[in-house]
Amino acid sequence: MALGVLLLGKGSMGVIHKKAYDSIPDMQCQVWPERITQPRIQLAQAFQDENVNIVDICLPSHLHAQVAELALEHGKHVFIEKPAVREWSELERLRTAEQNAQAKVMVGHVLRYFPEYRLILERAQAVGEYGMLLAKRRAKSPEGSGNWFLNTQQSGGIILDLALHDIDFARLLFGPVASVFAQTAGLNETYALITLHHENRSVSHIEVSWMYTGGFHARVEVQVGGHHWSHDNHESNPMVVHADALTSVAAVEVPLTPFREDPWTRQIKDFVRCIKEDTKSPISLHDAGESLKVALAAIQSARNKAPVSVSEVS
Repeated sequence: MALGVLLLGKGSMGVIHKKAYDSIPDMQCQVWPERITQPRIQLAQAFQDENVNIVDICLPSHLHAQVAELALEHGKHVFIEKPAVREWSELERLRTAEQNAQAKVMVGHVLRYFPEYRLILERAQAVGEYGMLLAKRRAKSPEGSGNWFLNTQQSGGIILDLALHDIDFARLLFGPVASVFAQTAGLNETYALITLHHENRSVSHIEVSWMYTGGFHARVEVQVGGHHWSHDNHESNPMVVHADALTSVAAVEVPLTPFREDPWTRQIKDFVRCIKEDTKSPISLHDAGESLKVALAAIQSARNKAPVSVSEVS
């Protein structure tokens, strides 16, 4: 069956998502042309369109909750770029809206679709012991409209936007997180160092920076028992491109991928498949919410300069 998509957001992620939908047969994707500042006023009529089956949200993070809630009120399936929402209370409201709508919601934790990370996850889980993760993620400062990435009230800052990738992977790898200790530094908190203590005694160390000009760089090392796995995108990519702010056209740096079908396309295909086959969302609000809670605990820890129990987040 053909599905209609209303794509909200024309930034880096919006462009990537549009390309993905265009590669899928029987998909009709239209991009909302205006900047969204008042969702309920601007989008209410568009969401009444019966030809729109999916609303794809690639907007600044502080708009995610109210746009997704409005879409669900109109019975639309919703794809939300991570983070799903900015505050924990927003997630609880959104889960209620999802249940009332009986629609599919997927959160875009795309790192789960990178083959290197999937392989590490599968191998480590097969060993089945506690262990250690070291993750590093570095990029140039993002350049979203109105500089919203560096506005912590809108984006949640570097922890909720950039570190959330590795927080989610660490939680998948070693299970629930008991406590978090985080520190931030730099103008507009463009650097963060985070330590996660998992309930199974595993430890994850995550370092993220928006002050790096050497091209997007991600490295991960995992040790479980006597086994060790590592991945570095600068070492494994067939080509590495360094570009400064004057020559780069993307507002947000993303990793190059040598694969014919990129991870973003794979995750969107998964979402479309779950709608057509009426199966569970590949990455549900509940699942994404567990990683969100850890990130919010890290933000609180950095602010209080002390460890925070994840169970305290509300």
